Amino acid sequence: MNGRSQTRREDTTTTATLLADGRGQKEAVEPREESPVYGSPRKRSQPGGLTSVNEVDSEAKVDRTLTLVIVLYVLLWGFDGAIRKWVPGTEAIFYVFRDAALLAVFLLMHIKGGLRRRATPWFWVFGFVLALLAMVQIIADLTSPIVAAVGLRSYLAPLLLLAVVVSRPIAGLAQRMSIAVCVVAIVNLPITIAQVISPKDSPINGQVGSDAAYFVNPGGVVRASGTFSAPAGHTLLMPLALLAGLALLESRRGSKPLGGATIVATLVTTSLSGSRAAVVYCAFVAAAYVYVQIVKSSLRRLSTVITIGAITYAAIYLAFVLFPTVLDSFTRRVETAGESEDVNARLFTGIAEVASRPFTLLGQGVGAYGVTAARLGVNVSEAVESDMGRWLVELGLLGFLMALARIAIGALLVVAILVRGRKWPVAQSLAAAAIAAVLLGGSVTQIPTSQGFFAIVASMFVLHSLEGSGELSTDPPRVNRNFRKRASVR
Repeated sequence: MNGRSQTRREDTTTTATLLADGRGQKEAVEPREESPVYGSPRKRSQPGGLTSVNEVDSEAKVDRTLTLVIVLYVLLWGFDGAIRKWVPGTEAIFYVFRDAALLAVFLLMHIKGGLRRRATPWFWVFGFVLALLAMVQIIADLTSPIVAAVGLRSYLAPLLLLAVVVSRPIAGLAQRMSIAVCVVAIVNLPITIAQVISPKDSPINGQVGSDAAYFVNPGGVVRASGTFSAPAGHTLLMPLALLAGLALLESRRGSKPLGGATIVATLVTTSLSGSRAAVVYCAFVAAAYVYVQIVKSSLRRLSTVITIGAITYAAIYLAFVLFPTVLDSFTRRVETAGESEDVNARLFTGIAEVASRPFTLLGQGVGAYGVTAARLGVNVSEAVESDMGRWLVELGLLGFLMALARIAIGALLVVAILVRGRKWPVAQSLAAAAIAAVLLGGSVTQIPTSQGFFAIVASMFVLHSLEGSGELSTDPPRVNRNFRKRASVR
């Protein structure tokens, strides 16, 4: 009796294999040894924990498709501004296309069950709370439906890509995103050079809404916008490109020539950009890199720091030799700004406004004090330049709580780099530095470019964190041929 039961169980296990080959044999795939939270197969429908070949192929196809979508998202972040300002009639379409397409993919993944884990309640709850607040403000005649919709996009877009990545993390995705950023950075170098040596009303310096550049440094030198719709996007590219280049240099399988070329391009472009913020953001990333290399303390890492330091000096020296007028204009701008304003207050305007700016309980209208509201013809009594100041005015108490959380997260990331820098992957520490710099002294929600920047760098931080902790495996699924023998026993 026991022998029959054992035979029956063996037969049941054997027939659990899913696909018969041409000779009537079966083949099964062992599931990847991954975290039960991240990266594990979504379905285990077969006895014995087996995953069918069809299931693995389907999962791999979804991963490839989503990777392509995210890489295109990064490329659009870098190049859709060029399309909008140099291709007539595309401004409105590409203003919303990047985030709309990603949202459509995200919703489709929810519908089709393509998420490895449902890890995004925070995203939907935050969106619901914002939408509810916007409805109350519309009823109170504080804002219009169109402005509220644009405002909701500005607050949710920085988190959308992060929600997608957390729901379905993919091994190797961070490196592909870095490569895409490097492409954007290298393409921007010759365009930046052309812009700073050309008159402000030349075609290369056209911007969205204007045929000429509207930021000009002393001496008539244009503040470059590169392939972005305005200089603000060009500024945010610099720390992200430095992060991507250094990440490729640190990666075992990354392209070292591409990483090195990106670092040189970033340093030269930053020198010519005319942006103080770009210098500060890059300094955050560079400081984190040097600190991590010191605490990890190895001869190879010390030689890497020395080499990159020499490259930095050579790149900046080259910029001074080739473009002395541009660098002189940038220097004069920094000196003039230092005489006319408090530089520290300028860098930390948002934090100062959280402490001093008054706000109402419900706020004055989602999106009503943003840049887009002015373009839509909404009359606002006061332009709010800083990101956190705008949150207080538009969202009231909710904006105040968000601003406090933002400052706390930025400070915690700095502390985490100091405490965990030795154990974290280098790229994770660099991403944390870039995020902290923008959270404490930059913009996250003001314009689509800043929204996309935060989405990309936050997603890279999460991916590098998962890869560094081993929760995101880089090993492909293994086909166990021994199951053929088990299938033939029957």
